[in-house]
This record gives sequence, C-alpha cells and structure tokens, in this order.
Amino acid sequence: MVPTTARNKKMVADTPNETLSQLLARLSWSGERLAREICRVLGEGAVHPTAPYKWLKGHRPRRDDVRQAIAFVLSQAGSHPITVGDLWPGCTPQGSRLIPATEGMEVPWTLAGTLAIVHDWLLGGLMDRRVFMAVGGSALTQLAWTAVNTEPARLAAALGGGQVGAILIKQVEETIPRLRQLDDQQGGGGANLTYVNAQFQAVGQLLKMAEHGGSVTRRLLVALAELGQLAGWMAADAERHGMAQRYYLTALRAAHNASDKALGANVLSMMAFNAATRQIPTDAISLGTAAVEMAHRGPGIVQALVASRLTYGYALVGDAEHFHAAYGRSRELAEHPTGHRPRWAYYVSPQFVDNASGYYQVSLARACSHNSRRHFGNAVTLLTPEATAAPDYPYQRDALLSGTALVRAHLGLGELEQACEMGRTALERLSHVHSPDCLTSLRRVADELRARKANPYVREFSAELDRRLQMATAASSG
Repeated sequence: MVPTTARNKKMVADTPNETLSQLLARLSWSGERLAREICRVLGEGAVHPTAPYKWLKGHRPRRDDVRQAIAFVLSQAGSHPITVGDLWPGCTPQGSRLIPATEGMEVPWTLAGTLAIVHDWLLGGLMDRRVFMAVGGSALTQLAWTAVNTEPARLAAALGGGQVGAILIKQVEETIPRLRQLDDQQGGGGANLTYVNAQFQAVGQLLKMAEHGGSVTRRLLVALAELGQLAGWMAADAERHGMAQRYYLTALRAAHNASDKALGANVLSMMAFNAATRQIPTDAISLGTAAVEMAHRGPGIVQALVASRLTYGYALVGDAEHFHAAYGRSRELAEHPTGHRPRWAYYVSPQFVDNASGYYQVSLARACSHNSRRHFGNAVTLLTPEATAAPDYPYQRDALLSGTALVRAHLGLGELEQACEMGRTALERLSHVHSPDCLTSLRRVADELRARKANPYVREFSAELDRRLQMATAASSG
C-alpha cells in the first residue's frame, strides 16, 4: 500500500501547471524556448532543454534561482509582472541573487548619482555573487532616451588635486587600448572579463577618492566609461547579458557626466547591438535611434559606427528600405569622415561597415519573403574578406563570427560545399578565441547543417564540427 504522503506528492506532481501552460501559449513559446531564455539569464546549461515539460506536468524546479528566472523571463516577454507565487502558489523566493540589470539605476543623472552606482559596484567587489538579469522594453529604453534628452551639468573646478595624480591617470588611460586588443584577439571568455572588471573597479575607487570637479574627475569618468563599455561588450560576448547591460548603463552615465556625447553614443549603439543579438528588434531600433540622435553633431566616424549598428534592428524586422538607407549613410561617413577620431573608434573603417552589413544581411535575408537570394549574395560578398583573413589578423574573434555568418549565407543560397569549406576556416580560429558567443554561433551552424546531412560534404563537416564543439564546451566548463 502506498503511504499517504507519497500519494499526495504524486498527486501534486501529476497536476498540470495551467498557469505556466497558458503563459507559454500566449507567447507561442515551446518548452525548449523557455529553457533557452532561462539559460540567457543564468548561463549556458543552467537547465536542460526538456526541463520545462516536467514543470508543465506539475513538477516544481528544485532551485530557487531557476524559479525566479522563469518568473523574470515570462514577465519580460509578456510585459506584465509574473511572480514565483503566481506560477507555484505558496512558493516564495528564498533571497536569490538574481537582480534586474536596471536595479538602482533610477537615480538622477548627476555626478552624485553616478558615484552612488559606482559605490554599488565596489560593494559587490571582485567576487560579486549577484546575477544581473537582462531587461527589455521601456525599463531599458527610457534610461537610454533620458541620456539623450538630458543636458549634463558642467563640472565645477576642483578645490585641489585630491589623492589622484596625473601620472596615475595617464597609466590608467594607457592601459585601456591594450585591454581592447585582448578582446579583439580572444574575446570575453575565460579570465579576460574578470581582469577588465578589476580595472573597472579600480578606476571606480579612484573616482571616489578624487576631488569632485575639474579635469581629474572628467578624465576618470571617461576612463570609467571606456572600461564599462569594454566590460559590457566582453560580458555580452560571454553571454552574460544582464551584466553587460549594467556595465553599459554605468558607462552611459559616466560618459554623460563627462559631457562626452560621442562616447555615450557608442555605448548606446552597443546596447542596440546587444538587443539585436538577443532578437529584440524593437529595443534594438529604439536604442540605435537614440545613439544616432546623440551622435548627430559628433565626429563623422562615430556617426558611421552608430548608423551601422542601427541597421541590425532593421534587418531583424525585414525593413530593407531603412536598412540600406542607414548602411549607405554609414558607408559614406566612414569613407569620408569629418572631425576627429576618438581613440576607441580605431577599428571603424569602410571595411568594418561592409563586414557588419554582411553579417546583418544574413538576418535581413531570413526576414524578407522576397529578395532573400540577393541579400544572401550581398552577405557572401561582404563577409568573405574578413572570414578568410590570415591567422595574424588582429580581430580573430570577429573573423570567426564572420565565418559562421558566411556559412549561413552559403547555406541560404544552397551552396553546401562552399559552406563547409568556410566552416572549416572558422573552426581553425577556435583554439585561439575564448568566446561563448562564438560557440553559440557555431552551434547554430551545426543545427542548420543537420537538416542537410544527406549531402556528403555536409555529413563529413558536421561530424568534425560536432567533435570540435564538444571539445570546446568541455574545455570551457572545466
């Protein structure tokens, strides 16, 4: 005879979760889609792809952070709050480390407000155990447009030099370009992001120590903004999108307080790119438009950069007219730039704009019901130079991503042998690049190849790709 407690547990487990089922149906999400969204918040492999089907049957996730992540992603996607208690009545959070990326960011756009945010970073320290969850919609875009529409206060002259000297600031400024080279070559995986975070926090500490005003404060704010922008880019590359947003929002405030609109526009355009990579085109277009607005009186090379990133959002919605208009303007500005070139815009060139356009046109081709072959063909033409660059090319991570996009473009054209050839070229870079985002791009290629395994070229390359991905995944998790 089955004990009463065991029968009761079985009854609970066998009672379907109608609330969760209705929410997924409203969003047209499968169980696998919910699992992917949770992994975007908690990290790759946080839940098994089929775990949501157990939850739909009535099982409750054992981990508190998983339950909170489910409520969070459903709230974000449905644009109205969902609590853990709504999904599992009587279940309350147990003080999880999960925090929205915008938590505490609603402070005034003043130097004091930025220092309060810096203080929060410093309290977390180098071993910050919080997990920042990526947000979308007005919670993110309103902050961006506030930066565009708010004029920064002029920094008053400092009363003294404080404890931060010119030699130390110069050392900080000279370190940042070398950190960018680290990202260009290897990406945001491994210990790279940890090291850049340490530099970010060190500058935050210096900013707190400095006399608040004058050139010392401004130079520290610019350094903090540049490091926050770099850390955000690397965090996104490591698929830690909530952390990326928090870095970006901190960098945006620092650039605002330093009255550096060009740097602020660059940060906004990176936020737009991040939204596009997460397949949220409305946020990508809103953030990209804000970046263009902020940059419109700035250096031509910055205008070229932000216009280029705006095209990604247009590609996702299949808006070919606005895509090509923004691409044309970006190309012209990059070819004939006016004004000075900020040091962080060292990589922007006509070739950069072309390559980015090729990368985005793969998405445009998939979103368009007509002219898809033309867009795929454009992508092949524009991506091939970087995807086939030599092993000493300084942007190896970008070359790998261009290679995966080129494979998908060839697949879109039905050119299977060329796709496999380009895939092998991309794989050769994998041993030198530490980028979870690159691994995700290669997994996407692997998924698309599986439907074409009847082809001998595809069958042979798929086996090689799967083997290399297993090795890379094991290495990154070990």
